[in-house]
Amino acid sequence: MRKVFVLGGALLLLGVAPRVGEASRLVTTRSFDLVVQRTSAAVDRNQSVQLDITVAPHADADDVALRIVAVSATPFDQRSFPLKVQADDLHHYTSAISFPERGTWNLLLTLTPQSGPAETGRLAIAVSGQKAMPESLAWAIGFAPLLSLALFALSEAARLQTGSLA
Repeated sequence: MRKVFVLGGALLLLGVAPRVGEASRLVTTRSFDLVVQRTSAAVDRNQSVQLDITVAPHADADDVALRIVAVSATPFDQRSFPLKVQADDLHHYTSAISFPERGTWNLLLTLTPQSGPAETGRLAIAVSGQKAMPESLAWAIGFAPLLSLALFALSEAARLQTGSLA
């Protein structure tokens, strides 16, 4: 019954917190629920993203330590790097991350209570590439050589009519 109340409270936090698209996620471990909020739903490569993490223990728990490691989810690319986590309040943490490559990344959120074993939850984040150039600019760059050739052809035709072939 207690788990239902804690889960309901976490879902209430998800509904009250400011959200952008899929920026808020609920990660569940055996003894904890974690509400992870991002500053943006879409994550671009080399863009700094602020993480706001609230830990809701299923039972009375003292202070817990949170460690976050970002791991590439690509099968042959096992890069990982730890994130600096700052404890703002009891059961509330913030962190910032910037992903070096696009693709799927897993955030491994490891909670270590003062008494008991450590527990890990996983949060998958899809990282996209940089924004593409505007379509109008791409068309302008693509047609620039053709426009230059057409202007050259017109100037040559005008030179032929005036008889200034030297």
